[in-house]
Amino acid sequence: MNKKRIMGFSICLITILFTSCAKDNSLKLSDQNPDLVGTTVIPEVPVTKDYVVGAFYYNFTSWNTRVTKVPVALPYFSDNTGTGTAIWKGVPTNVMQQHILQANAGKLDFFIFSFRSLMDVNNNKSDTSLIKSFLLAPNANDMKFAISYELSTATLGGISTTTALETKQTQLKGFLKDFISIGRFFKYSNYMKVGDKYLVYIHNAHQLYANDNAALYKRMRDTVELTYGVKLYIVASQPNNSTSIGTPPARFISRFQNGVDAVWLDRPLRSLSNSLGWSIYWQYCPWANTYFKYCKDYYKNYNINYQPSLMPAYDPRINNATSTNPFFGRADTASFFKKMCNVAKLNVDSTRIVVIDSWNNWIEDSQLEPSLSDSTLYLSTLRKEFKVN
Repeated sequence: MNKKRIMGFSICLITILFTSCAKDNSLKLSDQNPDLVGTTVIPEVPVTKDYVVGAFYYNFTSWNTRVTKVPVALPYFSDNTGTGTAIWKGVPTNVMQQHILQANAGKLDFFIFSFRSLMDVNNNKSDTSLIKSFLLAPNANDMKFAISYELSTATLGGISTTTALETKQTQLKGFLKDFISIGRFFKYSNYMKVGDKYLVYIHNAHQLYANDNAALYKRMRDTVELTYGVKLYIVASQPNNSTSIGTPPARFISRFQNGVDAVWLDRPLRSLSNSLGWSIYWQYCPWANTYFKYCKDYYKNYNINYQPSLMPAYDPRINNATSTNPFFGRADTASFFKKMCNVAKLNVDSTRIVVIDSWNNWIEDSQLEPSLSDSTLYLSTLRKEFKVN
């Protein structure tokens, strides 16, 4: 049955790909127009009930000079200068306060903050300081938040397909301790929940190499419940792919089954390479719609929900001036973003949660955060596409 599903999915994607190649074979790099991306009609999905939208809030410790756009809040970064305990300051209060006001105007529901392992001492302190700078903002209670655990195989002792986490007792204890540490944030009334469960994302979850993933997740959940008396709603990242939108959902199901509650596609535009990416580029929206639908249906067989993800735009040339990979620019009408919002609405699960990457990843031009040039266009679009009013 699974083989038939995969074959059918492959045929569908190949059909889209070859149609795209035949139609746009003459298009070149210089011909790009962001208004043309995804020209195949994606239906406008009317909003009769609010969707729940979260955005990844990136942590950077310097403002990258390659970024030419200027945030309305002006260039900022997590301040890790100073000595002793004063070294970890997070984002300035006035900046975080303005971000919350902006997000409220667009009716964004929650920020998602990264949390690196306690075993990665300095990076953990940096992440924690950013979260604290959010919680100390005078209007913090006007915005919900969730944590994304940044799983690192190196931090977990070099786990791999041949080295399971259960064989690394020190790192295993550290892994469980990390989730106890994340649980400290559950006491805040604005921590995001799905029903009565506390929402936690796990980035790179496909690399949680274990002898028994289901048992490991149960142990982690039990540890948190024993410590805090709460249950978790765990969302695992599905890796993207350089030759398509994302990896086949069957590839990592053994690491997700009976362990996670939902899956989201990590940074969907980021991985498209020059070798195949331009072929996909012109039909990206229908391609994404087909892919999301297939993943949602596939994971449903394992009682796993699916959270569609999108990026407002993407430009790899900011970080790499010589990149020839596809970029998804910002049209004055935010047309590509509108199409992808509707793709997301077509594929939400019963929780109606949509994930956006990002709030403020300026180095990839994927930010929702207003700039002096874009003003509030993308936040206004967000509100219109996902909220009743």
